[in-house]
Amino acid sequence: MAGLNGGGAWGGYDDDDDWGLSAEQLDQIERDAIRQLAERKASASAASTSPAPASALPATSPLPSRANASVAAASSPLGGNHPAARASLEARFGKVEALSPSRNAVNNSHGSSPKVSVHLFLHSSGVIAARFPYNQLLVGAFHKIPKASWNAKERVWMFPPPSLSIAEEVLHSVPGLAVEVHKLDPLVQRALTAALGNKDLQGLYDRISPDLESKLMPFQREGIRFVLQHGGRALIADEMGLGKTLQALAFASCLHDAWPVLVISPSSLRLHWASMIHKWLDIPMEDILVVLPQTGGSHKAGFRLVYSNTKGDFRLDGLFNVISYDVVPKIQSTLLDLDFKWSAENRDSPPNQHRVGGQAGDAAGADVKAGGERALDIPRDALEHRKMRLPRVVHEETHLPNGIGEVGRVGVRYRRAPARLRYAVASATGAPSVADSLARIVIADESHFMKNGQAKRTIASLPVLQKAQYVVLLSGTPALSRPIELFTQLQALYPTVYKNVSEYGNRYCKGGFFGLYQGASNHEELHNLMKATVMIRRLKKDVLSQLPVKLRQQVFLDLSEKDLKHVRPLLRELETLKINVESADSKEMVDSLKFAQKNLITKIYNDSAIAKIPAVLDFLGTIIEANCKFLIFAHHQPMLDAIEQYLLKKKVKCIRIDGQTPVTTRQTLVTDFQNKDDIRAAVLSIRAAGYGLTLTAASTVLFAELSWTPGEITQAEDRAHRIGQDSSVNVSYLLAHETVDDLMWGNVQGKLENLGQMLDGQEKTLEVSQIDNRPSPSKQQKTLDGFLKRGSTSTEGQPSTKYPRF
Repeated sequence: MAGLNGGGAWGGYDDDDDWGLSAEQLDQIERDAIRQLAERKASASAASTSPAPASALPATSPLPSRANASVAAASSPLGGNHPAARASLEARFGKVEALSPSRNAVNNSHGSSPKVSVHLFLHSSGVIAARFPYNQLLVGAFHKIPKASWNAKERVWMFPPPSLSIAEEVLHSVPGLAVEVHKLDPLVQRALTAALGNKDLQGLYDRISPDLESKLMPFQREGIRFVLQHGGRALIADEMGLGKTLQALAFASCLHDAWPVLVISPSSLRLHWASMIHKWLDIPMEDILVVLPQTGGSHKAGFRLVYSNTKGDFRLDGLFNVISYDVVPKIQSTLLDLDFKWSAENRDSPPNQHRVGGQAGDAAGADVKAGGERALDIPRDALEHRKMRLPRVVHEETHLPNGIGEVGRVGVRYRRAPARLRYAVASATGAPSVADSLARIVIADESHFMKNGQAKRTIASLPVLQKAQYVVLLSGTPALSRPIELFTQLQALYPTVYKNVSEYGNRYCKGGFFGLYQGASNHEELHNLMKATVMIRRLKKDVLSQLPVKLRQQVFLDLSEKDLKHVRPLLRELETLKINVESADSKEMVDSLKFAQKNLITKIYNDSAIAKIPAVLDFLGTIIEANCKFLIFAHHQPMLDAIEQYLLKKKVKCIRIDGQTPVTTRQTLVTDFQNKDDIRAAVLSIRAAGYGLTLTAASTVLFAELSWTPGEITQAEDRAHRIGQDSSVNVSYLLAHETVDDLMWGNVQGKLENLGQMLDGQEKTLEVSQIDNRPSPSKQQKTLDGFLKRGSTSTEGQPSTKYPRF
């Protein structure tokens, strides 16, 4: 085996230049060349030792030709063993000890064995590879290593990490050869060992509901299996728009007996996560708890809300608990003390699928002993108070001897009991209680928010993540600029491996000065190590064949009480006007009220834009960190101004095209955006920039506001989705409860569904499919007038709204 890198010992040999020969032929050529070189060296060595030493020859007499013949004879094993020839030589020239073959053999037997160096390194495939100059003894040794194989293309031997210790032992014991093994770095070895110690959980993949699993794309299934294979501690680092949220939630559904789940996200994505949990996993809103930093804000989302500034303790008792990084420092002690164990007081059992129902004659209201200490009375109306549903995320059946069911029904019904009742069932039947259940799951979205090891949110979040049994980190940009920014994320997953920042910094950051590690080194090794132990990363270009041409999603923004104080009264006034329209007894009165309605909606539209500005900018910060080009559309000048100023403040170069942009300069701005990599954003007016422009350098499109004419939205989307776009286009609609978005979304969605399914499409499911990008004639576009018809009893012109009303 050649085992060369670049030119190595063979003086510029190019691994990629095979001269049209097979790998076996190349190997044979190398072996022949090595053998011939060895023979030449042996011949040269023999020739140099053939003449007698100068000290044994006469100083003035040349060596006679007969003596030359004798010396030549003595230089061979046969000639050297003739006593007469040796005696003749010694009589004439003295003893010629250097020509004794027996002495040479003795000297070689006591000399050192030939030395060969073997370099071990971590291959990009996650296995260990070895390079060394060809040696037949070493090749034979590698055949003894379990699962070792020869990679003819890269010309290296490869074997899985579990075979490492055996490989080192085999290489150190090759007979007649001194093998110098250049081992893996200790940090690499520890990381591999830790990863091998994880329990493979891939057998739990089948717990994903068939309905949800059918919506996963192949690469998303691969991502879920990767996390399960690595024991539930991994980093999903897919490029933005590839469904990291979906993969994390599908993974959590595989471990439903380890619930509750803690989700840590940027503040701008709290309600978005809650909405995705509800829609993907069909978790009731009352079982999803969202922690907000202060009281107030939008309350109509339907989720349970608690506030970190509340005096006294509060409980994180949802099945899914969503908090933001900025809240973690305030409640860290609560998180660590809670430990995500099931408490014996007012908590739920793990959400297994329980047998809910009973035989005829079961008593409704029977006492259920909770852990043998107290009884929980369950009246009939408590069962009917909330519709009991079976979560689609669970498959296996846990038959309870005394299940709770509707009185008088014969047979068994498998449904999901209300949260409080599930605890009683589990306690009464010996299901895992809080003291018994140590499993817990933490999902950290945009985990690069913890890149700064000195930041308060990082210091507070790390112990929570390290203590959890299952941790999934999500980030499309896990290391924004320097390898040191990966360290805290790796610490979160493997605290016992990555415990010394100087060891990591010296290996992967070119060392540091005064504790600062700004450089990068051994980059390929670090990348391979992460892929082998914790990280799965796919780019759009890698999975483009699996993606639809356009992906749409809703992003729900979290607005504060201060932001909403001007919009709420207007919405209440609008409801009053609607009632008055329905009760009006004359056409003149109806027309007057509808005119007032239209003016009021216009004001709500304007004020909603101002109310959404802080939340839009907060979300925009996460997009900026993704380091991608994007388009952001809005309608009102205050929103466009705020976005542009925010980007400039963040030192993000951008272009802006709105109604005030001269037509003569628009094409120049478009050309700059298309051709200059340092221009990352385009701030665009929905109407002024929604037509005729080609901005395919971006594949991410954001809508800070909606338009009353859905056709304008599809046209704006297509600024990125045009001929020349070689990627799937991600479209995000930034929506806020208790704003004009509540009024507009049904109208917008109804039109978009005519062109294809939404990412979180029909019947409250999240679906991805290809979009038929047909332009919509303006005469068919629904406008504000169509919305006003909803105030009457007529259904003409009203779109079928599948979006849940707030």
